Amino acid sequence: MIPLKDEIPTRRFPIVTASFIVINLLVFIYQMGLTNRETQELMLRFAFIPALYTGHANLPAAYTTVPGLSIITSMFMHGGFMHLAGNMLYLWIFGDNIEDYLGRVKYIIFYLVS
Repeated sequence: MIPLKDEIPTRRFPIVTASFIVINLLVFIYQMGLTNRETQELMLRFAFIPALYTGHANLPAAYTTVPGLSIITSMFMHGGFMHLAGNMLYLWIFGDNIEDYLGRVKYIIFYLVS
């Protein structure tokens, strides 16, 4: 069963949650406009590749990025439309309540740390 809404009211519009959804959508639209080669380069630079953090990856210097940056940037990348749709559905349903409970700044930190 896929939830479509929740019953928990919020006190204000979830601007941070909506912003995260918009950012995710914009990144996905950008990804879809890339060629296969450009997509591969984007993934090598900004997707989370565990082997980079364990020292088992051998990537050309052209693909290196700021250490730790991909932990953040990978949160906004999706492997396909259904991946994006599922994540954004759950973010919309549950994110507004978490944002309302934590407050906007703590919610941003929670989102990025989680």
